[in-house]
Amino acid sequence: MQQYDLMTVLERVSELVTPSKERREKVERLLRESLLKVEMAVREIGLNAEVVPVGSVARDTWLPDDIDIDIFILLPRDLPEEKLGSIAVEAARRAFGFYTLRYSEHPYASCRIEDIDVEIVPAYKIKRGEKIVSSADRTPLHNNYLMEKLNDNLRREIRILKAFARAVGVYGAEIKVEGFSGYLLELLILFYGDFISLVRNAAEWRPPVFIDIERITSKGEALKKFDNPLIVIDPVDPNRNVASPLSKTQFFRFIASCRALLNKPTEDLFKPRKETFFSPSRIKRELSERGTDIIVLLIEDLDLPPDTLWTQAKHISRRIKYVLEENDFRVLWCAGYTDEKSTIAVAAELESIEIPRALIREGPFVGSQGERDFLTKHISDKGTLSGPYIEGDRWYVVKRRRFCNAAELISDYLSGRNAPKLARGRRIKVITGNEIRKVPEDVRNFIGKNLIREEVFTRLLV
Repeated sequence: MQQYDLMTVLERVSELVTPSKERREKVERLLRESLLKVEMAVREIGLNAEVVPVGSVARDTWLPDDIDIDIFILLPRDLPEEKLGSIAVEAARRAFGFYTLRYSEHPYASCRIEDIDVEIVPAYKIKRGEKIVSSADRTPLHNNYLMEKLNDNLRREIRILKAFARAVGVYGAEIKVEGFSGYLLELLILFYGDFISLVRNAAEWRPPVFIDIERITSKGEALKKFDNPLIVIDPVDPNRNVASPLSKTQFFRFIASCRALLNKPTEDLFKPRKETFFSPSRIKRELSERGTDIIVLLIEDLDLPPDTLWTQAKHISRRIKYVLEENDFRVLWCAGYTDEKSTIAVAAELESIEIPRALIREGPFVGSQGERDFLTKHISDKGTLSGPYIEGDRWYVVKRRRFCNAAELISDYLSGRNAPKLARGRRIKVITGNEIRKVPEDVRNFIGKNLIREEVFTRLLV
């Protein structure tokens, strides 16, 4: 990594993240054309609605290689909620002739035009302070608030911050990332004034960090409402913490990355990470070197929105880790993944996929109140391999484990009534390291990244 002083780095980064004249003209043209088409479609449908651009393109805080055009259809409050999604879809169909149906709290339409996604999102038109129906209702208010505050210097600082957050892996509030939303990053620049001030302050953050740009409430009141490492009061909704999706891991990853940048400034902390590919043979080599094994679950042929797939992948991974550890398997890590189309994968690295059949259990003290029950339970039990016997002042017994193979344990768990709801009644593939060639390439890459875990900024901290 080539290093410079921080100011030199930021000057070079600013050039990289500022859209070229040609790129800007293209995005602005697509925004104008898309707005016009959606407005015409809304009129054809006969809706009393307002069509507005929101998001980073509307605010001119977008990165040249990461562009979404967000167009909101703001509808009257008396329109039934169940009709919102169909309105967005119909508007997209009339405007562009094609769309991909996506889901958040309500369905919305996404249209790929040239190399840019145009998203058509339904929402209710509200004023500040009015009760929302879904979080999308707030978005135009966020847009209006920031448009009143931003200037060219702040937009430059926001672009630098977004590039930094993306490079270190904390950009995005969706369940996949559990990081900083674009809106949150923009508010942080608004609060601290520039990127350097934010980084210097964030390097010293200790939870809970409290930020209230408009001085709406006190820290004490906020701590009663929110249990998060970072609390940023939403300027348009005092009852909302903008940073609530931010996980503890991502909070501390951001702090460490800020310390790394200050310690050894480099442009590499602003550049997207290169994709790493893992062949079956490479996965096997890594496992052999570590002396560990892998168990992989594949749940296929799903028809769910991407956010739901990620939610389920993470939920199932937590359940699998719990089941493995409850049955005495040593888990180095367990994580969930989805291709955001139709497949969920859960992978766990184990110290060993096989554990001994015998298990020693500690019993009560000799002569204690629980002695009789312990002896009655274990003396003639078929699962008792030896004992009960006395060692020191306690009773012990050696039992036979029901499962000494992790794959057999997980297969049994997934076929039972306590399995995660999504897994019930489905044929689920349970694959071990010896069969890693049966795992799709994207899942192998996910496994490889978890095997070779190192933060991009680690070496800059020493």
